[in-house]
Amino acid sequence: MLISKLVAAIISLGLLTVNCSGNALITPSPGIATDPVHNADVINIHGSVKHLERLDAFMDQMQRRQDASVVISHYTIEGDPIYHRIEYRNGAMNVEYDTTQDKFGSGKIISYTCQTMDKSETDTEMKYSLHGCSGEAPDWDVLHLSYDVSKRITSPFI
Repeated sequence: MLISKLVAAIISLGLLTVNCSGNALITPSPGIATDPVHNADVINIHGSVKHLERLDAFMDQMQRRQDASVVISHYTIEGDPIYHRIEYRNGAMNVEYDTTQDKFGSGKIISYTCQTMDKSETDTEMKYSLHGCSGEAPDWDVLHLSYDVSKRITSPFI
């Protein structure tokens, strides 16, 4: 009897701990970043990318002219996130470049509109690029992956 009460108390404490952490009970909502730790759909940590299929799904939806959004986080050497938020709505693409959490960055959110986005792949790299954008750079890469392992940067902070 005492043992069963002790086991029940331990299980209850364990469930309370998981519930209070917030991570175990988060249910992704449509249009919201699905990785609660990184606050992004696609996570790029120095060329090691998680959830790349979500960027491909965004590209597919966009090509079918369906409203879609994706958030890509890139981590600096110091471990700070920089975000690209890309939203495709009613045939228009809006992009936010967010450096507010980068300690050594500008600390700004810059908004652009772009005409197209494409994916290109060679034997040594894969790129997801925006084209026809407003602002200083009409074309730029939102994700660039090198297959050349010697070019990858590692960080002890992540």
